[in-house]
Amino acid sequence: MSLTQEEAHSRHCKVASIIANQKLEDLEVDHQTRSDLQELANGSLTVDQALKRLHARIGHVQI
Repeated sequence: MSLTQEEAHSRHCKVASIIANQKLEDLEVDHQTRSDLQELANGSLTVDQALKRLHARIGHVQI
């Protein structure tokens, strides 16, 4: 997926906000999830792919 510079900037800002919000709640985003979020922001990963990866890692955890 090709993103404009504005779209990429917006996505990176959103990722930073997500991570900051987790820290405010005394939660830490693990390394692999951070990596997935960065790939998502770069446009090299789709939302569906990111969710599948997340589910594969923590799908056994009941929320």
